[in-house]
Amino acid sequence: MCAKGYLSKNISYLPQDNFIPDQINLSAAIDIFCKKNRDQLMQIKFVSDNLDAKFYNLSGGEARYLECLLMIYSDHEYVLLDEPFSQLSPLWVEDLKTHINHAKIAKGFIITDHYYRSILDVSDRIVLLHNRCNYTINNEDDLILHGYLPGYTA
Repeated sequence: MCAKGYLSKNISYLPQDNFIPDQINLSAAIDIFCKKNRDQLMQIKFVSDNLDAKFYNLSGGEARYLECLLMIYSDHEYVLLDEPFSQLSPLWVEDLKTHINHAKIAKGFIITDHYYRSILDVSDRIVLLHNRCNYTINNEDDLILHGYLPGYTA
């Protein structure tokens, strides 16, 4: 768990796949990743309501949401999130974006995701890696210009 959950004492990493073992409960996971920021995490109702829940009792979306929150509120100053919005309901995507926008005041984030609208909502700087090139992205029009999204014709 620890090898995937964090890379060093300064960087936490959320992989695409679930990484917390099924038999661990949420409270134990918080003890591992969020010693300094535990109080902030505990203010989230879904977290405080599920402290004793083992990850094998959670749905895929619930586990993904909690793993994302654990990384966002981890004790590390840099956070790498790989596909954080996948498997989440639209309400949880919005909630997660709020947490990222709040936490990015004090932390650095690198986020990769195909849900480009969510990326546009939380990013200060966007770089598209496409066709062995990288492009600065400012809006959806740039994604069309560089061939990531289909163009629209009238």
